[in-house]
Amino acid sequence: EVAMLFLIRFFVDLKVNIIPAGEGGEIKPLRTTQPISEVLRWIDTHYKEPCTLNRIAEELHLSVQNMSKSFRRQIGKSIGEYIAEKRLEQSRLLLHTNALSVEDIRSKNGFNSASYFIRVFKNNYGITPHQYRLSISKMYGANESNL
Repeated sequence: EVAMLFLIRFFVDLKVNIIPAGEGGEIKPLRTTQPISEVLRWIDTHYKEPCTLNRIAEELHLSVQNMSKSFRRQIGKSIGEYIAEKRLEQSRLLLHTNALSVEDIRSKNGFNSASYFIRVFKNNYGITPHQYRLSISKMYGANESNL
């Protein structure tokens, strides 16, 4: 009986406190993850703009300290690191095309300084953006000549 009562109490607590149902009975994310998913959505929309912790917290009606601590705990990096990685990844993808110059790509992805963009890109990928574009061009050029 004790084991049965324990299991009933456990599942009631699980249902009521840990996995609350939303409208229509669907399972909502845990309360503690909701603000972080909102932060991630905000970053996906605004990463090209100047992003400060105060701006994000203000627009999402969150505490800067709680938002930062929860983000690092759940994502494993700071908000600033995440934004920089997002900008770098988008820049790297755009370097695969010749439609935009490296300078245009830098400015379109929220990097204010060319030297900072080049330094961060090189630290993450081992080569400068220009060298990366050249290596992509050589790779595609070699593939096309083999066809």
